[in-house]
Amino acid sequence: MIPLNAEIRTVFEDYLDSFHNVSFTTYEELQAVSLRIKLKLERLLNVLEIAAAILQENSLSGVSNLLMRDYLERVLNTLLADDRTRSAFADMIRVPGTYACIQGFLDKVATKKSHSPAATTA
Repeated sequence: MIPLNAEIRTVFEDYLDSFHNVSFTTYEELQAVSLRIKLKLERLLNVLEIAAAILQENSLSGVSNLLMRDYLERVLNTLLADDRTRSAFADMIRVPGTYACIQGFLDKVATKKSHSPAATTA
């Protein structure tokens, strides 16, 4: 689990770094920067898909399961709080089966939140 978390952190930082010190003067350079950012997001989502798949098949138990669920939820919430990332993710999942484990994980999180006592009393 530690190597997976380390890889998530590495590719997450790489994705975030892709937005810093970006400069372009031509449309072609803008396209190249956009493609680099998209590829870094895809790499990050691929690693997150592996984590979601591990959780989906119940390969972890006990505290390690809880830690991975919490970690994945926090990373996805952080990513999807950004409008650009949320939009890019929405475009990617239009293809059936793409990031199905992440989608399933997010659906479970949403269902869990909608059934929590705080959600029902609000």
